[in-house]
Amino acid sequence: MAENTKVSKLKTSVVMTTYNGEKFLPEMLESLKDQTRETDEAVIVDDWSTDGTVHLVREYIEKYDLNKRGNIIDKVNIDRVRQ
Repeated sequence: MAENTKVSKLKTSVVMTTYNGEKFLPEMLESLKDQTRETDEAVIVDDWSTDGTVHLVREYIEKYDLNKRGNIIDKVNIDRVRQ
């Protein structure tokens, strides 16, 4: 019984990096959403994509109301901040 308690307390974090991944993102995001165990946190870091990657991720976050659940954190590449 104690071992089951330990397993249930484990936290799951997912980190994804993107760069012009608009073509592949829908499948990746659906896969993340459809896992048998819900993630506690997902961090998506974009590296200055020039396609619709960032827009697609933000739409997905809004569509599935992921901000309120705290599952998706949209980060900006540190190099972008420095410039």
